[in-house]
Amino acid sequence: MKTEIRMVGWPKRECEVIPVAGMTRKDIMRLTNCPYMTAVTAEKRGYYIIDYLKKGLPPKRGFVDGPVDLGRERETIPIPEYINTIEGVMVHFNCNQKVAKSSLARGYFIVDFNKRMVCPSLSEFDAEAAYRMVRFIYHRKFKDRMPWYIEAEDLIQQGVMRLLELSGHPQYQERKFMFFKAYGFMATYIQSQSSLRGFTVSHVNGEGPGYEDTWRHNAGNDWQGALAAA
Repeated sequence: MKTEIRMVGWPKRECEVIPVAGMTRKDIMRLTNCPYMTAVTAEKRGYYIIDYLKKGLPPKRGFVDGPVDLGRERETIPIPEYINTIEGVMVHFNCNQKVAKSSLARGYFIVDFNKRMVCPSLSEFDAEAAYRMVRFIYHRKFKDRMPWYIEAEDLIQQGVMRLLELSGHPQYQERKFMFFKAYGFMATYIQSQSSLRGFTVSHVNGEGPGYEDTWRHNAGNDWQGALAAA
């Protein structure tokens, strides 16, 4: 059985394949002992990928046989030797339990780890490309799925603003980097606006806090006026 090594999948990776060009689906199933739908895919590709679904999980972001420099400098503080408990790290660095646990495991504390990175570069920023990318994200991920109190133009502007803030990043020119950074910030903006909408009638009645996206734009005025007049 002749095999080849090709770069397949996304992201690209080396896989061992069997050329099956010109073979029928039944012949592919008989040769590779694969399911029918796998044979259909292999027939379209022209090759069968060996153990395509049995590959190991991809490494965590930032780790490929060890830490990888992602282009961001971090200020670190070694944890003193006499501190060997999570509570001690929390007191020493004035951080929460989750950060203290991670810092104790790695042996040092990272200053402003959760602080949003801002590295703008007007020379690298292309406004037209940024708007094109963010509008694509809006139509692909958010259109007809947003609560009524979020305006499309406001959401698009938030995504473009985040790309401007990261225009000086070493990976800024990569489309994948731009897509996920803008998409994540736009999703966070919707969540933050949802938490700022205030209370609902159910909370006034003692049933619990929250916000119902199906309410009309002026629905809050009626009950707020009635509550103030009571």
